[in-house]
Amino acid sequence: MSITFDKSIENKVIEMLDRGPIDLIISRILEVWNPFDILMSKNLEEVKIDVLHYIKNKDFQRKYLENIFGLNENYIRDLNYDIRRIAWFVYNGWEDAVDIDVGINGFDTRFICHDGNHRLCAAIIKGDKTIKAKVSGGCDIISYYCGLVD
Repeated sequence: MSITFDKSIENKVIEMLDRGPIDLIISRILEVWNPFDILMSKNLEEVKIDVLHYIKNKDFQRKYLENIFGLNENYIRDLNYDIRRIAWFVYNGWEDAVDIDVGINGFDTRFICHDGNHRLCAAIIKGDKTIKAKVSGGCDIISYYCGLVD
């Protein structure tokens, strides 16, 4: 990604970030971050079929399970946890912004969704064009993901 950047765009980004979460363009996120790859080994069409099945049966994963990260060694993660969690968000929506770090040009340019991969998957399945995000990283890179520059 090559970004032309000037001080006025930097100021716009800072103003946007000062107001709270901003809209990021999902198609641009997908250029560098695919939440389906992060969460599971299924493609979008397979996940859509599974999500629709769980929605039809109202079989959701409503809550985030802290013990999936080994806090309870006796817990075995349900293989369908991620799909059921995505189904919950597709069906019910959400208010919380996702948490994304876009990196800093010339240093660390890794794009990371720290919190919100299930919500991002749900937005993709629903066909949303943007998603609300709390964003950290360089203003030049943020300006690309929010559509201020091409």
